[in-house]
Amino acid sequence: MENKEEFIHQKSSFLGKHQNYLSEFVYGGIDGSITTFAVVAGAVGAGLDNAVIIILGFANLFADGFSMSIGAYMSAKSEKQNFEKQKAIEYWEVENMPETEEQEIRDIYIEKGFEE
Repeated sequence: MENKEEFIHQKSSFLGKHQNYLSEFVYGGIDGSITTFAVVAGAVGAGLDNAVIIILGFANLFADGFSMSIGAYMSAKSEKQNFEKQKAIEYWEVENMPETEEQEIRDIYIEKGFEE
């Protein structure tokens, strides 16, 4: 690195294109860890063999973590699709009903305390 600014502004490539989904991975990992603890504690309480407990723990960890991360991803994707749909509707309304949209903007500003 030639200077601090170059170092600070360099793009992190650890996760590459997947860094946008970091929160889903973290959410899935935390949920997977907590429920895995419950499964392992139940297996220990039931007196199962250590090998069975370890297998159950890892199977639950991966399945639950994957499930939660996919669920969070799908939720975020649906939210983005809904936003894009609403944006397209607004663009259409601005193009085809400009007077109505202008009044809508005025009403929003008045509601926020601006004077007309």
